[in-house]
Amino acid sequence: MTTVLETSLNVLALLVFCGWCFQWFIHIVAIIYGKYRLHSTTSVPSRPSDSSVEACLLQKTSPGQKTSPGSPDLVGEATHPGVSIVKPLKGVDANLLKNLESFFNLDYPLFELLLCVEDNCDPAIMIVQSLINRYPKVDAKLFIGSSKVGINPKIQNMLLAYNTAKYQFVLISDSGLRIKPDTLSHMVSAFGTTTGLVHQLPFTCPSKGFAGVLEQVYFGTQFAKMYLNADLYGLNCVTGMSTLFRKHVVQEAGGIESLGGFLAEDFHLGQLFLDRGWKVHICSEPALQCPATSSLSLFNARMTRWRRLRLSLIPFTAIFLEPVSESVLLGLMTSWAVFILFAWSGVAFFLVHMLAWFLLDYVLLLVIQGGPLPFTKLEFLVVWLYREFTSLPLMLRAHTSNMVTWRDKQFVICPGGVGEEVSPSGAPIFV
Repeated sequence: MTTVLETSLNVLALLVFCGWCFQWFIHIVAIIYGKYRLHSTTSVPSRPSDSSVEACLLQKTSPGQKTSPGSPDLVGEATHPGVSIVKPLKGVDANLLKNLESFFNLDYPLFELLLCVEDNCDPAIMIVQSLINRYPKVDAKLFIGSSKVGINPKIQNMLLAYNTAKYQFVLISDSGLRIKPDTLSHMVSAFGTTTGLVHQLPFTCPSKGFAGVLEQVYFGTQFAKMYLNADLYGLNCVTGMSTLFRKHVVQEAGGIESLGGFLAEDFHLGQLFLDRGWKVHICSEPALQCPATSSLSLFNARMTRWRRLRLSLIPFTAIFLEPVSESVLLGLMTSWAVFILFAWSGVAFFLVHMLAWFLLDYVLLLVIQGGPLPFTKLEFLVVWLYREFTSLPLMLRAHTSNMVTWRDKQFVICPGGVGEEVSPSGAPIFV
């Protein structure tokens, strides 16, 4: 009996140690792939002539015309295909003006801005109208109203604008993003004849305060590590912050309204393209989130909401794989494993493990940042330690309920990412 138990423990310890080695492989791959893929110095396409712009307008896919992944695309026909940018808005924060203005200053010759609000009392209307007046040469329109399609507030908000998009490439961009003048050119240049959707790795603008640094550290380390690996191996990791895609593919699949029943519409949008044989890639430029305020409560609520969504979409990964990809739990498990296998000191191993993880995370964050960090190494250390040691409690918190709050509404999440809106009392809302 003792021999069987010892053998079982050795086998389990060996599996844990192999899993630990695999996590280091994932870490190193993320750094190498990020260095190769992000902040590319490759020049964006040159500004097109008038004839190429005209060709782009004439090459729009007509309704009912189907294009296979291997057929010629608009990128091959014109250097800069037209892009319809849809921005759903709700409310105002101190950064909204600068965030929106960055889209009015894009260094791209052929695009339209479709800005959406749900009702005519939204204070964002004044900011949008002021920008439209300030930049009369930009093709920008304001849409007021929503369509009651499914339960997803974002889909409901932007459907009116989306349906009027005149170009065959559509960029859906969140209101809290700020864009560099050449980012849209980089996104378009990432398309090939088999590419259906290009998205951006979520990151943040430099921000002061503990919570602001925490967001940058999280999106530049643990989140980026998994995101880059998923993209490299062709897995669905699409987030809805900034996605540029071929509109006709979505229309053939039932239109954007077909995603209205899902809270994680971004995941299902990415899967829609993958299921039809199209490739999905990330852009060389990360998406820059620039919220006006950051706080620990907002960050924790966001992490909890995202995890609950992942639990409904990819339960095996969320329950079994994500926890052991965190440095603290993995370090504790492997410290036990090396003690069983090699009689090493568990305490010493854990400390070395955490130090090595810290150094690789620092290198990865430098890669995602594309330059020096906007905070000190000491600030990084303090915030990194907080993030690493609070990640598991946040994961456990996500298991306590299947309810999320989004845009002042509450939803119960069902398997597959399907949601049901509920009243504050918890009763379903029937519409």
